[in-house]
Amino acid sequence: MEEELRKLISENFLDDFADAIVAQSKPAIGMVKEKTRPHHTGASQLGGVPDVAPGFVWPAYNDDPLAFVAQINFSELKEADTDRVFPDTGLLYLFCSVEEWPTLDDPNDNDKFRVIYQPAVENLSVAIPPADLRKVNVFPAIPIGFRRFLSIPDFYSAAGKAMGIGSNWSNEYSGIICAPGGVDVSDDTGKHQLLGWPAAIQEEMAVGDGRLLLAQIDTDGDLGIAWGGSGTLYFWITEEDLKACRFGNARAGVQCC
Repeated sequence: MEEELRKLISENFLDDFADAIVAQSKPAIGMVKEKTRPHHTGASQLGGVPDVAPGFVWPAYNDDPLAFVAQINFSELKEADTDRVFPDTGLLYLFCSVEEWPTLDDPNDNDKFRVIYQPAVENLSVAIPPADLRKVNVFPAIPIGFRRFLSIPDFYSAAGKAMGIGSNWSNEYSGIICAPGGVDVSDDTGKHQLLGWPAAIQEEMAVGDGRLLLAQIDTDGDLGIAWGGSGTLYFWITEEDLKACRFGNARAGVQCC
């Protein structure tokens, strides 16, 4: 991964700052869309409808069913999750309101999103969406795979400033941000990832002090998702809750331009 990052650094003419950038990097797992891959029950995907166990109840906010954002199958993460941060098995479901976005650390917004962990993967079936689930809350299903890479902090964050790179190099630095893990990312494909540094849009989003980026779901033309036009949805969790698989304690927030 370091070799890949150093190649990107060199391609963006930042060789003099390579060691500083690498020192501030954090391992992350990119979600790679695999549009032509056939979907099978329980497989990881963005959008669509979740594969659930008997008794599943679709979450809602003010009686309005939440949008289903992603399904992560942890058994498919093993190759990318070399640090074994996540459980070996189980499914993670991400839901969120697309009209009243949550604000990070606002306890009044708890019902605007939901993170659900399903440990058992037997007896799964495609969920039946609620009859009152509006079309605006339904996204096309896109299968995803996973790719490990080194993420780097926002240029203007405290960690970014600690690298000592002058502001005249901000455009070159953006070239690395826009190609996470060596995969070119355009406005239509989105920067979707697990762990690592968040791609902050507004104010700095703190990583550390026991808090981790659980997932980042970007605006994506393929999915028809636009968080505030061109924003990003972030899910956070504490290290303690992650180790104990208490995914229901995760927090969420949206930043947009």
